[in-house]
This record gives sequence, C-alpha cells and structure tokens, in this order.
Amino acid sequence: MTGMRGQYAPHGWQRGLRYRSTCTEDLAVSNGEHSQHTLGPENPHRDSQWSIEEEEMNKNKVRFCVAQLTTVPGDIDGNRKRIVEYMDKAGCLGADIVLFPELTTCDYVHDMTPFEEPVPGPTTEMVSAKAKQYSMWAIVGLNELEGAHNYNSAVLINRQGNTVGRYHKVHLSTHVRGGAAFSEKGGMLPNEDEMFDPGSEYPVFETDFGTIGIMICKDGLFPEMGRILSINGAEIVFWPNSRHFLNPAHLEAIANMNRVILVTANRAGRVWQEGGGSAIVLFEKPDDRHAAVFLALAGTGETVLVADVDVAEARRKRKLWVERWSNRRPDTYGTLVR
Repeated sequence: MTGMRGQYAPHGWQRGLRYRSTCTEDLAVSNGEHSQHTLGPENPHRDSQWSIEEEEMNKNKVRFCVAQLTTVPGDIDGNRKRIVEYMDKAGCLGADIVLFPELTTCDYVHDMTPFEEPVPGPTTEMVSAKAKQYSMWAIVGLNELEGAHNYNSAVLINRQGNTVGRYHKVHLSTHVRGGAAFSEKGGMLPNEDEMFDPGSEYPVFETDFGTIGIMICKDGLFPEMGRILSINGAEIVFWPNSRHFLNPAHLEAIANMNRVILVTANRAGRVWQEGGGSAIVLFEKPDDRHAAVFLALAGTGETVLVADVDVAEARRKRKLWVERWSNRRPDTYGTLVR
C-alpha cells in the first residue's frame, strides 16, 4: 500500500526529472525511519532505470510532502521567502501536494492586523506561481481578510495555480499563549477569539487524487472535527499546526478512528514551546486494521517529510470499514451538541 522514501519510487522521480535542470541543490528530507537523504544531482537513484512492472506498481501512489519550517512571528517577508524555498524543495521532490504549518506567513503576534491579507493576495499569488511551476497542490496558512472579517485560514491551491478552496478555523483558543518571545510587546497574547472570527463550516474538497478535508491546530483536539470531515467524505485530512510537539498517539487515534490518511505540519523550533512532530499517518497497518502506521515522522528541527501512498488501495480499505458506520446511532448523540 505504501512506499517510503528509502529508495525513491520511480513514479515520483519521473515527475521530479521534469525539473532536474532547476533542482541542483542538495535537499534533506526525512522518511518514516527518521533518516536523512540527499536529493542533489549526484544522488545515485536520480537516473536509475526502472522496469515497466515497477512503474505499474507505483502509478496509483500519491506523493505527500510536509514542510516543517521555522515561522518567525511577525516576519511576513522572511516567512514568504521560506515558503518559496520549501515550495522549491517539494517541487524538486516530485510532490503531488505540500502542506505548510498554521499561519505560515506570520505565526501569532500581539497585533495581527498588519498581517491580514485577502485571498487572492500576495501570498496566494506567490504560492500559485510555484504550484503551477511544479504542477503540484499546496495548502498554506495565513491571516485572511474577507470583507469586515478576518480568519485563521488554510488555502488550497491546485496544480494549475488556482485557488480552489479555503477553510476557516472553527475552534479558536480562549486561553492565552504566553511569553515575551511570542509578542513584540512582551507579556501575554490575546485570546485567539479576540484575534479572529470563527469559521462555521466543515468543507471537503475534490482533488485529482482524492477527497480531502482540512482542520487547523486546536480543531484537531476535538474528536467531532475529524469524524465530521470523514462523514462528509474526506479520505485524507490535512492538519496544519503552530503549537508544541505533536503527540504521536493523538495522531494515530485521529487517523485510525476516522479511517483517513492524516497529513500534519507543525512549525519547527521553539517559540513558546518546542514545535515539531509533523507526520504522515496511514489509518491501518497491513497486518492490523486497528492500528495506524507512521509513514513519516519529524523531530523538532526544520525538515521536509515525504511519503508515497497508494490512495486507491487506501480508499478500498476505508470503504470496507466506513460501511459499518451504518451502525452508528446519531439519534442518541444529543449530549454532543449541548
């Protein structure tokens, strides 16, 4: 069902070879075994010859990339430059889609107003150009201004560079985040619900590799979120974060209980707590449908995670399980909406 990045599957390398003339730098990536691989022009796998049978085995695989990068609070120009850098890295890796952390452009600061921007706007235009250049999808986080409202948003851009979807964070934090490092004024940050308007919808989006849903940071702490997206048809859930190190047991539970491929991106480094823990998680192991499996898992530093997934096979296995959801009793779940 899956292929990790130890020996770089041919399907991905054929996509990457289209851009070989521009992909001359060495790029470090992490696979599920936490090892590092160099993808520069001297990589011995770059021009390997693969059989037709091997290519046939890989034609259904989707290459997911996660950009775990340092997002500097308030440094919108520097953060945009880092987004471009990681778009280039993902493109050179032959990514089908790359996920960035929550609020990639600015992170959290005391006054979010200077970092509001429309969609389309400067960030999405920049990401769109790179998505089109490498023919890949991208999800990037920003502080979106829409009329009189501003949202903590994740924007979905397709291979042609078109903005095809937006998700507005529904569950906003009502507790303060602290520390002088988190605010140019020092002290404590305002509650998130004082910074943003809350979203109210749980959309799913059709892509050329499957139906996807998006949740942002605190959304993932509520089990209802993942289940709603899965019931709405999401086969893959993308979860951008800007928080402390992600708990692997939590990631496994979200993927396994909702029968989704979970792709999560966190910021690297330390702001108010150590970040990291980005991951790509498949909802079941080949020999155990009750346990998820990590295809890629990051530490705390900057890295690009890469994993290939046979989404068609995952879809087949998901269908076998989701059919059992007819046994659910939503008529008895009134307590959940109190």
